[in-house]
Parts: sequence; C-alpha cells; structure tokens
Amino acid sequence: MSDDVTSKVDKIKDQLSKLDLDAWLILSSEAKDIHTYYLLLKKCYSLHAIIVSADFVKVIISEMEAGMLEESGFEIIPYGIGDQFSAILKKELEKISKKPKIALNYVESIFKTRKNTLNFLTYGDYLDLRKLVPDIEFVSAAALLEALRRKKTVEEIKAHNEAATLIAEILEKVIYKIEEGMTEKEVAAKLDYEIIKSGYVPSFDTIVASGPNSADPHHFTSKKKLQKEEIILIDIGARIDCSCSDITW
Repeated sequence: MSDDVTSKVDKIKDQLSKLDLDAWLILSSEAKDIHTYYLLLKKCYSLHAIIVSADFVKVIISEMEAGMLEESGFEIIPYGIGDQFSAILKKELEKISKKPKIALNYVESIFKTRKNTLNFLTYGDYLDLRKLVPDIEFVSAAALLEALRRKKTVEEIKAHNEAATLIAEILEKVIYKIEEGMTEKEVAAKLDYEIIKSGYVPSFDTIVASGPNSADPHHFTSKKKLQKEEIILIDIGARIDCSCSDITW
C-alpha cells in the first residue's frame, strides 16, 4: 500500500470515529463512483463494494477484475456469477457489529447545492441494499467525504502541481504546430496525444473552439477548419492519479 493510500485510509478511520460511524460503504459499477479510484487508483467497471471500518478495508469485486487489485494492500474478496455478490456483501456487513451505522454515498441534491455531487448511489441500489440488510442503519456520507477532500495530502498537492505544469508545457509545444486549415478536432488530438505520451490522461474532453465557436465556453470540438487571424480557445487538463488540472488558454 502506497504512503498516499495509507494516509487516505488513516484519514477515513479518523473521520469514522469523529462522526460516530462504524464503516463507510462504497457501492458502485461502471466506474460511476469517483471514490473507488480515490482509494484504489484503479477504475473498476464490474459491480463492486469497498468497506472501510476502523479495523479493515475490504474490496468485494468480480473475479475478472480481482487480479488487478492484488497489490492494493487491502483484503480482496472475489465473487463469481449469480447472487454471490449480494451474499458476500450481506455476510461482510453483518460482521461489523450487531446493528452498525454505515455511511453511504447518497446523491446530494443538485437543487440545493447547485454544484456537482461528491457522492453517488442510485435510488434502486439503495432500496435493494436496505432489503438485503434491514437491521443496518445507513446515513449519508456527505460529511465524511467533505472532510476527506477538503484538505489535500502532500502527494495530492504534488500531483496537482505536476498536472498543471504538464499542460503548460504541452500548450507551449503544440501552439507552434497549429496551422491554418487544421480542424478543431485535429488540434485537440495533437494535445491529447502529448498528454497520453507523457503517461497520463486528459482530465476531460479537450475543447478547441475557433472563430465564432470561441464565444461558447463549452463548445463541442468540431470539424470546423481554422481560419487565418481568428481566435482559438483551448480548454484542457491532465489527470495525474486523482488530481486534475484545468487550464483555459
């Protein structure tokens, strides 16, 4: 387990104690919950669960993806087909205590927060979970997540700086290769190539907007060709681990 992950786990356990929680449960599939990557630094697409308590971190995941987590330092519990996942999850949750209080990643209301949610869980999944373990008390993990993400670790700050520096260097390199007649998509591809060649991935879909399109902050990069003496707007970022840069140029 890396020092960064160890630091995150320690912070989680400290917050569990402060919030009088027995555990934190991440339940997700198709890499929908960002906190899987936050803990494992891997994208998991199969149905999976991560249980963090004061005593352990367990990951219940399909046999297909279990191998990539062997070096995580956590206890990996693989499952096969059918109802094995539900049976294992029920067994592991009921081991925690007789009537545990567990934090779940509810979706916070965008009508109240006016911003992206910190957490994710569908209503259908929540109802099925309540049926699976009716004696367990589930509460929102919002307070836990805000405490975890509010203060960055030394490693996260370093990654943020590296991600910003990388994009600045790539922009300086690629802008001199932009030519009249190129399409917006061609320019975006050149930028993305440099990010990937560096060993990382774009934070989001790179935006290249030229001429009238530059007036649209979230323009969908198109096949429009660049014309002489027109404005070009570029919105780009790179992700290093969980840290993303975002630069508009």
